[in-house]
Amino acid sequence: MTLNLHLLRIFYTVVEKQSFSLAAKTLFISQPAVSKAVKELEHLLSFNLIERGQSRNQIILTQLGQRLFEHARGIFALEKAALEEIDAICAVNTGKLTIGASTTVAAYCLAELIKQFNQISPSVQICLKVGNTQQVTNWLIDCELDIAFVEGEVNDPRLKLEPWQTDELIIVAPINFNQHAEQSFEQLKQANWIMREKGSGTREWNTQILAQLNLLPQHIIEMGSSESIIQAVRSGLGVAILPKVVAKDGLTLGEIVQIELSPSEHFYRPLYQLKHLDRPLSPAATAFEELAQKTTL
Repeated sequence: MTLNLHLLRIFYTVVEKQSFSLAAKTLFISQPAVSKAVKELEHLLSFNLIERGQSRNQIILTQLGQRLFEHARGIFALEKAALEEIDAICAVNTGKLTIGASTTVAAYCLAELIKQFNQISPSVQICLKVGNTQQVTNWLIDCELDIAFVEGEVNDPRLKLEPWQTDELIIVAPINFNQHAEQSFEQLKQANWIMREKGSGTREWNTQILAQLNLLPQHIIEMGSSESIIQAVRSGLGVAILPKVVAKDGLTLGEIVQIELSPSEHFYRPLYQLKHLDRPLSPAATAFEELAQKTTL
């Protein structure tokens, strides 16, 4: 069996756009041509890709259709990466470096690195995309990034996870919180726990630390950034587990307090660099990686 990449591209675009008509506009062909191409691909493969009789406003894939879409996603992401790398090599002095980072890493770890890199390679255009660990992972799989740094662990056979830095996590609370260990533990049981959204690396570590402390939060409030969580703790809304670097200013100003249930108990997590196994780093990404590896934050 030979896979027709032209037909595959049309099928992929239909699913990506969730519309035959939008796919037609994107590919500059007629809608009947799009429909014909999908049917032809189904005929060549001898199985249906799209469920029939469903709402016209939604493209629902068969199980095999979903698997083919995932393969197509990887194929065309690598095609995009190859073209970008060729462009970068041909125009190294005007290249572009797209860095992906999870929220805390972007806010507190990368600014100085980017500054140093810009001084070394001022002609490289730098773009920083910020999201939670899951979003950054998806961007890297889709080859929308040259290099990525995340807080959470990632399990994907297409990616390689390498330890990069170490980050300390602490429990923070409003200033009126009882800091005596025994009373603190009882208060923590009843407190509102303010956490990042699911998919965030910090949220994953919150879950692990709470399990280690044998604390089961009764009330969880989700917020989309560490800065909003600090503000919420400062206002007295609840308690949180955050990177110490995030809480540093609030602790110094006496706006929040650190809760230590045991003087000997400290929580550290690794920060990671994430690589796409099938995509070699561009010259700019290689230079940035070398700088990142020899810099201690």
